[in-house]
Amino acid sequence: MARPGTSLSPSPFKMPFSFSVAVLAWAVVFSVVIFAFGVLYTTFLVYGVSSFIEASGGDTKKWAFPLIMTLTGGFLLLVLIKATFERPRIDGVPLAPDVLGQFQELVQQCARDAGVPAPDAILLTPTVCCEAYSSGPLEPATGFRSALRIGTPLLALASETDLTSVIFHEFAHLTMRRQLWATSISYKLWQFCSRFVSAHRGVGCWTWVLTIPPLLVTVALFKAFALTMAGFRRREEYLADSFAANYIGNAQFCHSLVAVAGLMHSLESKDGREPALSALINAEFHAKLLSPESATTTPNWFATARDAIGKHWPTLVRRFRNIIVYYEVERQSVTDTHPPLRDRVRRLQGFIGEAQDYLPDLDRTVYLPEPAERILSDHLTRLHRHDFYEAKREAGMNPLEGVGTTFHTAFACTYTPCPRCGQYELTLTDELLTAYTDDGELRLPWSDIKSIGIDDAASFTNLFIDLMRPFWRFLRDRPDERTLTVNTQSGLTVTLQHWHCVADTAEIEALLKLLSTTSPGTRRFNENATRSDREAAAPMAAQIPRSKRPFFYRPVGCILVVTACFAANILGMFVLHTMVGNDKVASTVQTLTIVAMISYTFQYFRRKG
Repeated sequence: MARPGTSLSPSPFKMPFSFSVAVLAWAVVFSVVIFAFGVLYTTFLVYGVSSFIEASGGDTKKWAFPLIMTLTGGFLLLVLIKATFERPRIDGVPLAPDVLGQFQELVQQCARDAGVPAPDAILLTPTVCCEAYSSGPLEPATGFRSALRIGTPLLALASETDLTSVIFHEFAHLTMRRQLWATSISYKLWQFCSRFVSAHRGVGCWTWVLTIPPLLVTVALFKAFALTMAGFRRREEYLADSFAANYIGNAQFCHSLVAVAGLMHSLESKDGREPALSALINAEFHAKLLSPESATTTPNWFATARDAIGKHWPTLVRRFRNIIVYYEVERQSVTDTHPPLRDRVRRLQGFIGEAQDYLPDLDRTVYLPEPAERILSDHLTRLHRHDFYEAKREAGMNPLEGVGTTFHTAFACTYTPCPRCGQYELTLTDELLTAYTDDGELRLPWSDIKSIGIDDAASFTNLFIDLMRPFWRFLRDRPDERTLTVNTQSGLTVTLQHWHCVADTAEIEALLKLLSTTSPGTRRFNENATRSDREAAAPMAAQIPRSKRPFFYRPVGCILVVTACFAANILGMFVLHTMVGNDKVASTVQTLTIVAMISYTFQYFRRKG
């Protein structure tokens, strides 16, 4: 076994020659597809513009088809450019250089031994994961060129040796991407496929008419690419295991591999209606954030995690045993990118032992002293509050628990009597991420907004409104009248209007026990509520206003849109057929109108559900 601090010289990674051939072939295929899409969209745009210029000096009846071609080509070309050049986003909270020096030194040592540059940043996330990211030589040097994402549950529960093994395994992947251009290119193709699909899915319901054909083509190619490369990805995992075992030792690496994999699966798995343990940890931390003590002292996330695991220790042991049994009988599929854990261990002359051999030690405090844990908890609270809110809701807990004193979605809020009317007023409190001033402004540093993946002011406004939606039904007016200004030096400012509660605190607390919180904006009762409770709460529930939907997603708006589509279909057919005399254009317009109407109807019922 190699000692820490000594550079390894393992046998070079030997991927079969067919791997390079397959990657280059797929790179050519995707390049041709992208080029073909670009040429097609550019042709639409150029032909539409030229035809529109020719028709502009003549009869206005001939403007319809050139205008459609221009808008179609321009829109699809913009989407293609976005999908091709958009950089992948890495989520997480950057770890400060002066926090967890021992752990950061371990990361630096693993990087040196693996022969890769030390990561530019170590990112923390409340989820259970450990991933190493590198942009590689084929991506511009903007933002992080390399980063290590590690889940705080591993920091709280995994041993130092297990962390070393998993980090070295991830750095082994980076080593392969540096040594083999084919490996780096294959990862770029994976990233492009996900970006292309995401860009074509997120353009809105009206544009599905235009984005469905290229989306279907790309998804089909991606499925074929994934099926072709799955075998090579499994071989890469074997090589990364061998490389990491050269450093840590076969026996120890096999133990760490099973321990970390079992811990991750045990924390993320569910038993029937029982939530994942990771969701329960974040939910209990969220509940502590709601307590009055959190206004002065940030709860310790790591202490909360250890307490939650100790409280649910029988559940963890049961799930660990189930995972170990599953590892012994796991079967490999042709589409799996990771081989069965049993095969990975046997390749290193190891074996899978009993579940009790891999359970975490809850008394381990060497890596995370109390001051460091509190600093990291501050980071997690500031930048991952929405994650905790979602985790609490996933765990089946009331995400608005604590109404009447302090409750919290993305920001902490309190109910106080309004001096003007005596009713309860919703007020943002001065806590952590928020900075509420006397003039009614909520200021957030622009750097913090960027670090949680918000690119512009409009996106932040949408995030804010989405996170406030669960308690809209307890407010008289929806905050439609709001102003938003952005200044990258002074920060982002949101001015909110005067909000009032529909009911007092006691009524709200009573309703929260009965109403379902999983479908914001609805009047459905909780399934566990008794009949008498439902009857008692029915009059109050009937008075709660629904959260307002956009006009075109309300029943009246839907009827108007469908009626307009029918009218445009009939009038378009009549005008284009009788006045223009072009049956092909008339049929095209009719088809597009029908597809748009179907797409809109689908989106309407999807949002309604």
